[in-house]
Amino acid sequence: MAVDGFQPRQWDRVFRILRQEIEDGWPPDTPFWTAEMIRERLGVSIATANQALQELELGGWLYSAHGVRERRVVGRRSVSDRSTEFLRDPAWKHPWVKTLEAGIDENPPAWVQALRGPGPAWRWKALQGDGIVPLAISEGWYEIESPAMMYEQKPGSHFYELFETQYGPLAGFEETVSARIADFAEREVFHMVGRAALMVLQIDRVTRTRSGKVVEVARLIDRASHYRLRYTVPYRRR
Repeated sequence: MAVDGFQPRQWDRVFRILRQEIEDGWPPDTPFWTAEMIRERLGVSIATANQALQELELGGWLYSAHGVRERRVVGRRSVSDRSTEFLRDPAWKHPWVKTLEAGIDENPPAWVQALRGPGPAWRWKALQGDGIVPLAISEGWYEIESPAMMYEQKPGSHFYELFETQYGPLAGFEETVSARIADFAEREVFHMVGRAALMVLQIDRVTRTRSGKVVEVARLIDRASHYRLRYTVPYRRR
């Protein structure tokens, strides 16, 4: 039964059609179809068109540029190095890092200690984004006086070259990647509220030198809808 012109589940069909158009190569940061255009093209109600657009925005495919009447396509990225190296990724137009917390962690979580050993560590939690869109929450544990402390104060230089300068050649990353539903705090960070589910990728990373020394233990929470996963794990100097 339709209510106020809205057909149950009709928006889901429209959502899938529009999402496919974006994934087929819609230019990033350009205006997307309006609700009126979708109504004319697909023969659905304005309510159905608006619901599909809202779900695309909640899922991270679109963002509002000048109010809800103009939505634009979020740039898509291929992932190679999931770290603050994103500052050098040309797919990011206006990248930024915002420190949320930074300081000595006297008692890191058990899973961190299992990887790097017991004892205090310098912890850096940050929000990463592109333009107006927050895209990742990063939380890392490092040695006290680690190069990460210098990077936090002045982002922009090559993150892992700083580590190689201090510790010697890096062997690469070990990463465990899992997809899950975001918790409430993560949804708030990504400005996703209400009933719609938001999938995130949880990426747990360990970075070691070639001699086996652990120099980074990190957890990144990324908005899953922004990625085609394509990892190049061994570290290579650029």
